[in-house]
Amino acid sequence: MYPPRWLTTVATATDAAGNSASANDAGSLDLTAPTLTVDAPALTNDSTPTITGTTNSAGSTVSPVVTDSAGTSQTIAATVASGGTFSVDVPAALAEGAFTVVATAIDAAGNSASANDAGSVDVTLRRSPSMLRR
Repeated sequence: MYPPRWLTTVATATDAAGNSASANDAGSLDLTAPTLTVDAPALTNDSTPTITGTTNSAGSTVSPVVTDSAGTSQTIAATVASGGTFSVDVPAALAEGAFTVVATAIDAAGNSASANDAGSVDVTLRRSPSMLRR
């Protein structure tokens, strides 16, 4: 991660009669990747869990890719709120078992960052011992 680099560009042109003109402009080169966190529920009985996270690129879009235990991947788009947070529900039900989330954020300068997390879906109904006795 580098601080922005300031640069100045100067252009000079001379015509056939020897007249010269010049122009200059200044700007910066942003090489700093955005910060990014992603959080998936560690264990949930919701097969369409909510994926949350933070980034310092408010107004941008974060793209989480969720892959379930069956190997099915879903790419989701989450808009980052003004406070730097995002939240999005997985649109299609995940297979029961472990799943992974890999999120990517790209800032206005085109710098990217990624973060990952994992969770588990358990929708199996379990009977308590009192339910088994009659």
